[in-house]
Amino acid sequence: MKLVWFMFALVCLPFWGSAQEVSKENNYGIDTTFWYPDGEKETRMRVVEEFKSGTKLPDFKFEDINGKTVSLKAFKGKYVYIDVWASYCGPCMDQLPHLHELEKAMAGKNIVFVSISKDPKRKDWENMVKEKKMKGAQWFIGKDKKFKEALGITLIPRFILVDRKGRIVEAYMSRPSNPATLKVLQALKRI
Repeated sequence: MKLVWFMFALVCLPFWGSAQEVSKENNYGIDTTFWYPDGEKETRMRVVEEFKSGTKLPDFKFEDINGKTVSLKAFKGKYVYIDVWASYCGPCMDQLPHLHELEKAMAGKNIVFVSISKDPKRKDWENMVKEKKMKGAQWFIGKDKKFKEALGITLIPRFILVDRKGRIVEAYMSRPSNPATLKVLQALKRI
């Protein structure tokens, strides 16, 4: 029992009473209200400013399930819905069924779904991909922290929408469980 209280104190107490509400309507009129620990609001505002709609996304490198180096360049000409997640993240796992439904609804359209894991251990990621029979592009961040740092990815799950030319459409895209997400994707030009 002492361990439970210790873990609670270690994880929760630093944020207790220090959350800040960030409310913003994104480019598609979707209300994105978040509660963040102190400091996270500034990170979000920096990312929103630095990676506003139309900003070219740098060519970050990742690893696929076979260990091959991959990047978003492979999907030039297609929209890309990015899911940043980890196997230890409960909210990430809660979004999986919704992500699968979104993929089915958008099948045959000019969009790909890329799931990028920020698991600290590659083996944990590989096991989850196999266990959940995850489809689509499954990538691993690995030790390269450039992607996470540039896009301010500290809280997950995080969703990002990129256009056919590799430019940001929305750096804080709505989750697959949000019904507005499907509407936004279906409304994209030349989808």
